Amino acid sequence: MKYRYMLLMLLICVTLSADIKITFQKVPICSMLQTSIIENQEYFKLADFNAIFRSYSSEEIADSRLNLNLYGEQFFFLLNSPYVLFQNKVYDIKYSTKVQNNYYYLPLNFITDLLPVVLSNQFRKQGDELVCQKPLDNSIQTIVIDPGHGGKDPGAVGYRKTHESDITLKLALMLKAMLEKELGVRVLLTRSTNEFVSLNERTTFANNQKADLFISIHCNASKSRTAEGTELYYLSTARTTESRAVESMENEVVAKYEGGQNAVKKYDDLTFILSDMMQTEQLEESNALSQKLINNIVIGTSGLDHGVHQAGFYVLRGAFMPSVLIETEYISNLKAEKKINDPLYQEMVVKSIFYGIKSFKYQYDRIRNS
Repeated sequence: MKYRYMLLMLLICVTLSADIKITFQKVPICSMLQTSIIENQEYFKLADFNAIFRSYSSEEIADSRLNLNLYGEQFFFLLNSPYVLFQNKVYDIKYSTKVQNNYYYLPLNFITDLLPVVLSNQFRKQGDELVCQKPLDNSIQTIVIDPGHGGKDPGAVGYRKTHESDITLKLALMLKAMLEKELGVRVLLTRSTNEFVSLNERTTFANNQKADLFISIHCNASKSRTAEGTELYYLSTARTTESRAVESMENEVVAKYEGGQNAVKKYDDLTFILSDMMQTEQLEESNALSQKLINNIVIGTSGLDHGVHQAGFYVLRGAFMPSVLIETEYISNLKAEKKINDPLYQEMVVKSIFYGIKSFKYQYDRIRNS
């Protein structure tokens, strides 16, 4: 009797936790996603799901959430809660995420009920199996380069009347050609001529193009005429007096050329973006990209290293991909201005940026497609 009871319970468990067959369209690939019973409900291991779909996830312990990037879309699970945020809508999947042996488990109805509704082009239920689109290649494929300033906004102007906007465009065009030739990626510019583009338009362009990286190139300036060196920034509230000074200098374009204080207010109203789930997920990767770039630029140009900093640049707000702002040499320094006008030095800067991006891409692609 005892053995019959154990056999019956085993059969029940097998019935309840039947694996899910996953078939990919137009690809001879079929996978089985193993399920488990947790607290009388069917769950699947997120790590197994990521391996099948080439999706990737990250945890934000401080914010009690789990982030999932799937087919280029973002899902946010509130830990210990049945709620999922997707495209600014909240969905109730009835059961909360679980942690077993340091692995995250999601309720099966996330796959069977929610995904075929919100990602109907990628997921379709067909009997007991799930028919899906081929997993995405999560490697870096599109890079947007943003030459700072332009048109009616010359940026910083040097002793010899060198306009920052001219230098940044030259560097951007050179970098675009090198990236396309050497890495075979799609490279887009926020401007390719001496035209004015608002700061908001630049990040909106990057988002619309589904860019994987956003790199804004600038020349630095200072009241100190002897200042020289390179520094990198990624988004946050400014941490130091120096960071706030650079942030103020780069952001003043809004008041000057985009409509005065009313335009500034529109940007400042976007400060909530710093806590937006989609953007804060990118900050760690933006930091990693900044470190790669500063190391390569300092070594490649034998310049001074002013490090990586965080600041609230308007041009970085709202960019939902790893995003950085490069402050190359100080155009306000006569010696540095002469150097930044030298084609050989420009090539050194561009090569250094290129190798920083290449190194980051190699590491990023390996993690995202593993």
